[in-house]
Amino acid sequence: MWFVNIDIQVILDPYAVVTYCTSYMTKIDKSTTLELHSIIQKIIANNINVNTRIEKLGNDFPNVQQMVV
Repeated sequence: MWFVNIDIQVILDPYAVVTYCTSYMTKIDKSTTLELHSIIQKIIANNINVNTRIEKLGNDFPNVQQMVV
């Protein structure tokens, strides 16, 4: 019933735990990359200035970014 990824490992080194958690939380999400690419293509197609491009990316990025908690 609970469809989650459970990853259980033996902890022998605290540094390894921090490294593992950091790499897991910052891993690249393919769907986010594709969505941002789509947003950039729309921005280029509309031929808007640089400031508006940055503002558009800044506003749209939190909507496509997935947070790992």
